[in-house]
Amino acid sequence: MSIKKINYLENLLKNLRAKLLSDDQPAGKKLQATGGRILAIKELQERDPSKDWSKLIPKDEGKMPKQKEKIVIKSNGQWNLIKSEDNEVVAKSANSFIKNKASEILEILEKASRKQLESMIGPDASMPHHQEAVKKIRSLFPNSTHDVWLTKHYRQNPKLLEDHADDLAHISAQMKVHDELKNHDVSKMSFEEGLNSLKQKDKEISEKKAKDLENSFYSPSSDTEKILDADSSSWFNTKQPSCDKIGALCGHCGNTGGPHEEDNLLYLGTRHNLGNKEVHKPSSVFIENNGFLGEMKGKFNKKPGQEDHEAIAKLLMHPMIQGIIGGGYEPHNNFALADLPQHLQDQVLRVKPNIDALGTSQKLNVEDFPDKFRGQVQEHNDAVAIMDRNSHNPDGLLKELRDGTIGADDLESIIRHPKFYKYFNKDHLNSILNHFIE
Repeated sequence: MSIKKINYLENLLKNLRAKLLSDDQPAGKKLQATGGRILAIKELQERDPSKDWSKLIPKDEGKMPKQKEKIVIKSNGQWNLIKSEDNEVVAKSANSFIKNKASEILEILEKASRKQLESMIGPDASMPHHQEAVKKIRSLFPNSTHDVWLTKHYRQNPKLLEDHADDLAHISAQMKVHDELKNHDVSKMSFEEGLNSLKQKDKEISEKKAKDLENSFYSPSSDTEKILDADSSSWFNTKQPSCDKIGALCGHCGNTGGPHEEDNLLYLGTRHNLGNKEVHKPSSVFIENNGFLGEMKGKFNKKPGQEDHEAIAKLLMHPMIQGIIGGGYEPHNNFALADLPQHLQDQVLRVKPNIDALGTSQKLNVEDFPDKFRGQVQEHNDAVAIMDRNSHNPDGLLKELRDGTIGADDLESIIRHPKFYKYFNKDHLNSILNHFIE
């Protein structure tokens, strides 16, 4: 099935849901429908859904002649599809009919889209790793055309699914709640351009939504537990891996992009009384997993503001927190211990000298860390090993890069490592960067 035919069926489903499943249609309102949608409805009733759906689509690129048919919404919530010539009733009770057919349409679309993506990959599409990639791409973008865009670039660089896993998971989660993002077209862009465009669009949508909710509060569930007080704010543990409501108030996803089953969303919120109920206005969100902190953000996926630093220092000194790891979406915007003013850093380090788990030049025992973070700990160990054998010798580092002993990802981990300047000075860094410029 061609992409245009798939798009046609997706639009058909969208229109059916929007116009026929809505509960706010005024009685007697008449909805003019295109001949394509009406004809497809009639065919759906008459055909076995397992048959070739491409027969529903004419050969002239999905365009269908207009029909003189209309949908009439009745006051009882049901509708009739009526031929205007003789007022023959074609279908009744669309709600139950469309609900049944919607799942059938989605199943057919899934099969057709999967075959389409496999054909884009080529003759090796049956290989297990490609099958897993197609499955992953479809799970990320099940009801949008972004799967075709991603598959095209996956074929050129199979590593991008792994290298950009957090970004793609975040965008996928946001598309589920923002149609405007799902409809954002990046089909003609390169992967980097498209991903950046989607991230920018997501940022605009999230910031607008947070602004619209500026005077709103989060009403904690009965499971929410207070961790500690900090002046007029408190740290709370939702005891849930994610929370879209807190995310909306803070202008981000609330860890819906790729939560680990053992994640707990912690948030710092000011306390307010609304009637006889306590409500909160969250400002910073930290994701805890077995005592270690992963993603740590303020509003709009930016670093927490200075006004939250005192409360953050208190959290880091709390017994439940063992260390800082980082990671997640846009990790460069995570809170870092160095963000605190020196006196607060000193306070934290006196209580927990090893709080910055990856801020060491020593190798770590991967088994000492939760499953979620073991990959990051191993990357740390690999970076330390490379720096140990090439200390103050950028030429050796570049030689390993040229002969393939290390890759560009390894080099990036080294340059980002907090102890980089223990091994290399700024002149060394310049010579490394100049290698790429040249």
